[in-house]
Amino acid sequence: MSLVEHELDHKSRSNEVLPIEGERKELVVYAQIERDIIKLNETMSILRNLVMEQQPSIDSIETFIEESKAHVTQSQSVLVQAEEYHAGTNIVHYVIGSVFAIAVYLFL
Repeated sequence: MSLVEHELDHKSRSNEVLPIEGERKELVVYAQIERDIIKLNETMSILRNLVMEQQPSIDSIETFIEESKAHVTQSQSVLVQAEEYHAGTNIVHYVIGSVFAIAVYLFL
């Protein structure tokens, strides 16, 4: 029983005069607001519990994102090294090819 309903019940049991119609409507509105606040409080409590239950999963996702970021950064570094190596081998192949062509030209 809400506080407002308890107050109405108490007034009706004691020989006090019941509130006039306008006051009664106001008390009914207050009683509805009180019930709504209680429901809201229950809903927020359920939501808090759900979030707390999901926290390990959220932390795990965050960890995976951080690890993925580190892997991407490391991969970029490897790609730069591969590109530098490939560019260097092209020069070496060009030089070897040129030397070979000159040697063939000179010996033929």
